[in-house]
Formats: sequence, structure tokens, C-alpha cells
Amino acid sequence: MTGDYRTSLQNLLLIALFITVTLFTAFHEEYLRMISKPFWVAIVGGFAICTWLAFGISTKRLLALMLCIFVIEYIKETIGIRTHLWAYQSSKGLYNFGVWAWVMAGLIAYTLATRIVIRFVARVKYSAPGWLNPAILALIFLIIPLCLGPYRGGTNALFWLFYIIVFVAGLYASAKMDFSVFAGLVITSWIVANPSEYLGSISSGVWTFNYDTNYPPLFLLFGCWPLEILVQYSLSALVAKERLNLCAAEKEAPKEETRATNQEAPRAPRVHIARKREEVMVRLTGEERQLRFFMRICCVFYFLVGFAFILMPHQILGLSNRISKMLPFHFFKDIPVSVEYFWLCLAFSMMMTITALCVIIQGNVRKNKGYTIPLLVSKAASSLSSLTLFIVSAKYLAYLAIFLVDGAIFWATLFFFLRAEKAFFAEQTAFLRKEPAPAPTTGPTTVVSLKGDDKFKLLDEVLEKSGFFDILEKSFQKSGRPREAFSVVVKPNFMFMHAKKDISTYTDPQLVEHLIDRIAARGFFNIALVEAQSTYGNYYRNREVVNVAKYVGYTGKNYRIVDLTEEMVPFDYGGGLGKHFVGPTWKDADFRISFAKNKTHTFSNYTLTLKNVYGTLPLQNKIKEYHAKREYDWPTIDTMKHFWVHFGLIDAVYSADGQFGVITCPEPKHTKTILGGENLIAVDWVGAKKMGLDPDNPRIGRFLSLAVEAFGKPDINVIGDDSVYEPWENVNPLLIDSLDVIEEAYVFADWWFSVLTAMDGHFPLKKRAWPVLVMRKLIGPIKRIFFRYDNLRV
Repeated sequence: MTGDYRTSLQNLLLIALFITVTLFTAFHEEYLRMISKPFWVAIVGGFAICTWLAFGISTKRLLALMLCIFVIEYIKETIGIRTHLWAYQSSKGLYNFGVWAWVMAGLIAYTLATRIVIRFVARVKYSAPGWLNPAILALIFLIIPLCLGPYRGGTNALFWLFYIIVFVAGLYASAKMDFSVFAGLVITSWIVANPSEYLGSISSGVWTFNYDTNYPPLFLLFGCWPLEILVQYSLSALVAKERLNLCAAEKEAPKEETRATNQEAPRAPRVHIARKREEVMVRLTGEERQLRFFMRICCVFYFLVGFAFILMPHQILGLSNRISKMLPFHFFKDIPVSVEYFWLCLAFSMMMTITALCVIIQGNVRKNKGYTIPLLVSKAASSLSSLTLFIVSAKYLAYLAIFLVDGAIFWATLFFFLRAEKAFFAEQTAFLRKEPAPAPTTGPTTVVSLKGDDKFKLLDEVLEKSGFFDILEKSFQKSGRPREAFSVVVKPNFMFMHAKKDISTYTDPQLVEHLIDRIAARGFFNIALVEAQSTYGNYYRNREVVNVAKYVGYTGKNYRIVDLTEEMVPFDYGGGLGKHFVGPTWKDADFRISFAKNKTHTFSNYTLTLKNVYGTLPLQNKIKEYHAKREYDWPTIDTMKHFWVHFGLIDAVYSADGQFGVITCPEPKHTKTILGGENLIAVDWVGAKKMGLDPDNPRIGRFLSLAVEAFGKPDINVIGDDSVYEPWENVNPLLIDSLDVIEEAYVFADWWFSVLTAMDGHFPLKKRAWPVLVMRKLIGPIKRIFFRYDNLRV
């Protein structure tokens, strides 16, 4: 018989004996008839948890734990009965069943703490100072005198002597503990205390509290229980001669020597597959692990509070009234205890919904952390509405409590969520900062920015003064290819256009074709115009690249139109993007040109030549693949490390500014400008400067700051007009920050994007669910304020 098997069998026999003694004392002391159905469910569940414990604890520790709990609880129960704080209702005047019930509660607390809670806390990897545990315990001890209320008269010197001894012992033990063990024990004690005390007293009446028959005293639940559980755990470790900080991941069975002839190689520790996939392969940041831990706490909290609402509404409201009367000032009114269950059912439904959201988030925190947004909305709505009711309606303490509790939860949730978002972004872009790639051109670079009335003449001057054709010829000579085989690819911006009449939102086809004609006149005939499909394809038909290109005016003369989404092939980028996809036409090009449109952007302040390269990423559902899953800026810069763009142009003849310039601009600005240069970083720097922005501010633009980190910033020489566009309206930073948070929740963002968008009649709406169609109709009048063109499907 192996040691593990023998230990488990011994433990099972001890647990069986413990169950027998507990049930016998309940029968002998005439408590069986008093136990309610919920209490029976809890007792049976407790026996099951104790049985589970038998397979993960040494026999010495189990015996020590049962003995320590029994002694401590027997002393405490005796003191409480003699000071008339509580009373057991046996006709024989006995209370041994109560003591054994607390042994079961202590075993449950030990099991949940070591098997679940401590593990979760440990994953936060918080390095706490040595004084923190005793300091927290001192605050917990202060709960006892502060929350005694009407029980204050029932305490005596014996009561205080007992808890001072327990407190001192707890201080010593907590100072020796890791923070994860200490915090896990405290949290578990609170989780176990409330249902245990309520089911035994209020639900069953096995014991009653002499000063309040509606709910167990707060000092007992939140002050006494943690002290007792902590000392039970520590004293049993001392008696069993086991480590106080026994790792929760380790099995607590004794290590026995094996015979030399029967030695085996050590077995690898078992690791949960899903957890391994998330933590190792996905490489969660410390902040993401903290968010996951916080969500797990919220799961339990919302679940228990939801059931408390539905099971004990009168008691909760009555508790609020009693607390308000205990306060030194008489400011609050008594809230009516009568409750309408219709609204309770709705409240219970809401609590279960947000519990489910927490479960979804903690299950895959990186993928699903966007579901935190509905949680924030829920907590903000409840806290603000309760504050409003408190101010304009009745001065109920319950209203103020909702404001304080839900407000605190809102800010805590927002804190962990934003830290996780920030850490995720930093982790995703770390490789760019650690391994910057040198730009193909070094030293000074020229950006030409010219203003005029004739757009074709303007483009020709920009090409001439920037040395475009010299740069093209040098690339051709370097390639060693025949002139007719030398591949030139032009990437304009038109896949996010919504209306043909809104010329400020897509690159002018006449300018692009004029550029292509000039290139073809030099003998380069292998020319392609490329784009990839966009998120609009989720909602509207005919959104393939060729269809959109021909609709806005691209003829295909001297070039071919290529859909990078339809031709994409796998490609290993390495770095953060890893194995992804690319369009061969873009990948194999000898000379690449980014011909951007001058627009503001609700996610990145502006969209110019660097942001235009983002449109070469081939997956169609960009809001899912490049906003929710990966972010959209660093993959763009990562592609440029493999496929450098040789020249950048900005069509600013007509420009889209304002809060939603990237989507629609009812009153486009006739800025009469074209910019161009060999270095996209320099072109965007000047383009942002002309918008009145600070291009050196890393919070502005996103693409530019990452590109500078990856490739360095050249010395920029501006030829022409570098003045700020007048008039010009940039995007409010608050809108950018808000949408950056919302976009992480793909399901939510995708749903609302399908509702808020409008489209030219050339692109019919795809079949959508009826809630989307209803919402589109309801907000149609509002959308017409922004989408002012005829023949639009709003």
C-alpha cells in the first residue's frame, strides 16, 4: 500500500468518524428536527468538502486541525453562552453539536483557502512588506469593538481576554506568513462566515442571538471569524510540525522514502491545460493577472449578493435601519422594510448577469476583458442613480450605501481594467523598443508640402521637388530587374468610404491615376493598386476591393486592382505579430507607395501615410482582428520591418476634420495641399504639424511614436508651406480614450458599429438581426445630422 493511498484511507476514516459524531450529537441533543432544508444542504455540502480534504492533507495535520478547531470553538461558544451573547435552543441545554458544526466550518474554510483562494491570491504575485499582514489583522480586530452595537453590554473581561489572546497569536502567525496565505485565509473566513451563521441561527434557530434576531452580528462575521480561522490554521501547523506557508499547489501528504530498487523519475507537476494555454502561451502580464483575480472575487461577491437580495430582502433593509440608528448622528430615515418581489427578481437577474460577465472575463482575461465595459456601465448607473435618489428623494442610509459600495466597485474595476489595458499595450509593443530596426534611409530627409488650386500641377511639383523619380530609378537599378518586370504598388485609401459624394474621406482617384500615368510614362508597366477589405464588409454587400475601387472612380488604366484579402497567404513576421498573413502583391513589390487621405481619426487623432499602411493588413474583420485581438498600430509597424514603404503622399486637396472625419465629413475643408516625401515618418510628422498637433507627443498619433521607436526619427527638411490648416478641428482626446476602451469589447463594438454606420445606396445592408434594424431606425434621425448625403442608408 503506497503512502498516499494509506494516508487518504486514514483521513477518510477520520472524516467518516467526524460525520458520525456530528450527526449523533445533533440527534442526541435534539437539533435534528430544527435543521432547515437550506441548512441540511449546507451540512451535506460541508461533509462533501471535508471528504475532498481527505485526499489532500496529512493525517497529522487533519487531526491537529480538528482538535484545534474543537478546543477554540468550545471555549468561544461557552464564553458566548455565559455572557448571553447567543444561546443554543436544545431542551437539554447542550451545545456540542454547535461545536462540531464549527469544526466542519473550519475544515471547509481550510479546504477552500488552501485549494482555491490562496492559489488565486498567489497569482497576483504581490510582494507585500512584512508589516502589512499584522497591520491588516489589527484593523480586523478593531471591527469587534466598533461593530458591537447592542452586544456591547453582553461582553465581559473573559470575552475580551479570549479574543486578545487569539489576536496576539494571530499577530505572531501573520508576521510569519506570506501575504497570499494570510489574505486567502481572511477572505475565506468572510466567505464561509455569513452563510454558516445565517443558516444555523436565522434559518434554523439551532442557536439564536440575544440582541438581534434578524441577522448575525457584524462583529462576529467580520472580526471574530478571521481571527479564529487564522489561529486554527496556524496552531494546527505548529502541532503537526508543518510549514506555515505550505504552498497551496503542493499536496500536503507526507513524503515517504522509496526503496532504492523501486525509484522512479520525478513526475512533472500537473498543470491545467486551459490555464497553461492562457498564462504561458498568451503570456499574461502581471496587471492582467490582477484583473483576473479581481474578477474572480467579483464573481463570488455578485453571486452571493444576488442570492442575498432574493432570499433576505427584509433582513438587509432592516440591517440598514439598525446601522443608521447606531450612528452618533440622527440624519437618516428608516427605509420601508416591505419589498415588492417583482423588482427583486429584476435585481437578481442583473446580479446573475454581471456574475456571468465576471466569469467570462476571468476565463480568458486577455480575450474577454472588454466585457468589463458593461460592468462599469452597471456600477456607474447604480451608484449615480442611488446618489440622485438620496439627494432628491429620501435620506435612506441604503441609498447612500449603494452609492458608496457600487462607486467603490466602479473605481476599483476601472483601475484594474485600465492598468491591464496599459500593460497589454506595453507588452505588445515591447519588442519594437527592444529591437529597433534601422530605416533604409539615414540622415536628413525632405518633405514637400505645397498649396495651390490646380491639383494635378500641385502633385507634379511635389514629385519633382521631393526627387520622387530619382528615388524610383535608384530602387529600380538596385533591384536588377528588367524595367517591365519591376513591380510598383500604390496603396491609396478608399475602403472606409461610405458615400461617393463625400470626397474628403478617400484618396482622389484622379490624383492616384495621374501618379500612375507618370510612373508608366517612365516605362514601368507592372503597376498595381492595392487595398484590403474593411470592417464595413461585416454589414454591407459589394464591399470587395474591386467593387469599391471602380465605384469611386478607379478605372484600371495602366494598372491592375488587387484585393489583398482575397489573395492573402501565410507569412511569419516573427516578433509580436508572429505567423499571420500578407498579400503577395504587397509582399513581392519592388517599390511601395502609400498615398493617404488627409483625415482626422477617432482612434488615433489622425490617419496619414503610416495609418494608411494598416490597410494592407489583409484580414477583413479588422475591428475584431486588429482592434480587439491585437491592437492595430504595432502590427502595422511590424509589417513595415519586412515590407518597407519607399514613398509617402498625402492628398490634402480636400480634407476631413472634426470628431468623425475618418467616417464622414459633411463640410470638408478645401485645404488645397499635397504633401510628399521618401520617409513616411517625416511625411506624417509634417502632416500632423499642419493639423495643429504635436507630433512628438507619444500620446498623439500612436503610429508615429511607434515608428520612431522602431526606425528612428530623421532630420526633417520642409520645402513649401508648413503652416497649420485654417480652420481645422481635431478630435477630442476624451473621445479617443473612450473609444479605445470600448473597442476592446468586440461583441459590443461590432453590434454598435453595425447600428451607427450609414452607407451609400450602392452597398445594400446585409441581413441583420431585428434588434439591429430597430436601433438603426430609432437613431436614424440622429445619424442624418452627420451623414448629410442623399441616397444613404442610415
